Amino acid sequence: MSVAPRYFSAISSRLKLIWNGAPISYLWVNSVAALVLTAIYNNTLWARLYDIVGFHSPSSSYFYIAFFLLATAVCFALLTIISFLPGYKWCLMALFMVSAMGGYFIDQYGVYIDSEMITNVLQTDTNEVADLLSLGFIIHGILFGLLPALLVYRLTIKPEKGFVTLLKKAATPLIALTTAICICLPVYQTFASVMRAHKEVRYLVTPSNIIYGVIRAVSESEKISPVVGKLDEAAALGDSWATANQKPLLFVFVVGETARADHFSLQGYSRNTNPNLQLKDIIYFNHVSSCGTSTAISLPCIFSNDTREDFSRKSSSEKENLLDLIGQAGLNVLWVDNNSGCKGVCLRTKQFTINHQSLDCDSEHCFDLAMLQALETPADTDTFMVLHQLGSHGPSYYKQTPDDQKAFLPDCETSQLQDCSQEEIISAYDNTILYTDLFLSKTIERLGALSERYNTALLYVSDHGESLGESGIYLHAAPYFMAPEEQTHVPMLAWLSNDFASRFGIDKGCLKAHADSPLSHDNIYSSLLGVLDIESTTYDSQLDLFTPCMNR
Repeated sequence: MSVAPRYFSAISSRLKLIWNGAPISYLWVNSVAALVLTAIYNNTLWARLYDIVGFHSPSSSYFYIAFFLLATAVCFALLTIISFLPGYKWCLMALFMVSAMGGYFIDQYGVYIDSEMITNVLQTDTNEVADLLSLGFIIHGILFGLLPALLVYRLTIKPEKGFVTLLKKAATPLIALTTAICICLPVYQTFASVMRAHKEVRYLVTPSNIIYGVIRAVSESEKISPVVGKLDEAAALGDSWATANQKPLLFVFVVGETARADHFSLQGYSRNTNPNLQLKDIIYFNHVSSCGTSTAISLPCIFSNDTREDFSRKSSSEKENLLDLIGQAGLNVLWVDNNSGCKGVCLRTKQFTINHQSLDCDSEHCFDLAMLQALETPADTDTFMVLHQLGSHGPSYYKQTPDDQKAFLPDCETSQLQDCSQEEIISAYDNTILYTDLFLSKTIERLGALSERYNTALLYVSDHGESLGESGIYLHAAPYFMAPEEQTHVPMLAWLSNDFASRFGIDKGCLKAHADSPLSHDNIYSSLLGVLDIESTTYDSQLDLFTPCMNR
């Protein structure tokens, strides 16, 4: 019998023994798992590296080999750390499952996985999960998640005992990492160039990106507590409120969802996606940047007194926000939600419940026009109302628009964007912008009708934008440092009734003249305090977009 058949026969026999319960060392389990995860669960990573480095010489081949060995060594080290935890086998099974899911969304939607993406996953609702499920996802999950997990479940892993054994267990990954780093030294210049110029690559390395993202998301997670720090004990209404016999205030702040500015015809988009708003007396702001690229970040950031550079979900959850301060000043504050929740912003705010029997609702959800129920019989007190839109939430753009409001056809009628052409995806998305135009116009018309009894005004801004296949990227939540402009350039507009502008001393013509000034979500907090004449030590006139046009 030749050497090769004997060798493969021995391997086959050993595998049978392992399958039947023969104990196996954690070292072999982690080594094989690290090799498999790095080689098979990183399709987009290898394709991206090839796009960056190419294949021009033998050193290019060496770079790929060195990168693979380093990624495998890092994965092996992480698995070794996990093996010290109780329930190691279950953790490894779960890692194969989440790696399969993460790899699928990276490959299909071009997303990057970091702590912000993990936060989105943890805060998603059942409707969003249902939209992402598909036959392809299920098959992928079974082949690359469930089956490997079942194989791990069959294993009998030797218990590690004794000081020397534990020392060896701790030293092995260090040796592996040191060896891999040494192997990388001959192509260090290429490594340094790739990682400095293309930092996004680190968010494609599965499962390291998932493990790191989970740790960061958990460490930065907000605390849900009814007791939070006060922003300003002395916040109060300003002098303009002293005039007697004023009509009550009705200010509506609309927080949009996933609307990108360059698909608003008000911004210059070739399709007429704003046929209604273009007929209104509005101020459209052309250059507005978001605080984040996901609702979980942008929404609490909008209502925080921190700027984007200083903001964190954890710190913002430990103190009051803009809604608390407006309520403390004496206004009635109301939150109307047609999205997946307020991400902790409205915990201490009165909420309006939408009647789902409305004609603006179907069996799955309500369209945004259903939120106008809150304006049917508004309170006779000074009111600040937030309308949180469903907007253009993807990937099921087609679901966010009633069939009779779809003007751009054919559109993509599935959440599996890879099954549609980019033209169909864009049409489905543009229909959502067209519906937002209708919703905002109807809200303005309702406020106009109420202006005889109230001083009415509206401010709209989207939480973040959306990628629609540019550079192979879909959806949103890209790390901010490398997020494309499609995800960070958002639409914003204001409508002020004449009586509101007169009462609070706002020159609308001046605002239109300043509409090209660069703005961001950082401006929202102080701008709303300023336009409502609420005095607070947290107010910053430099961030108040209304300051140049105020005459009080």
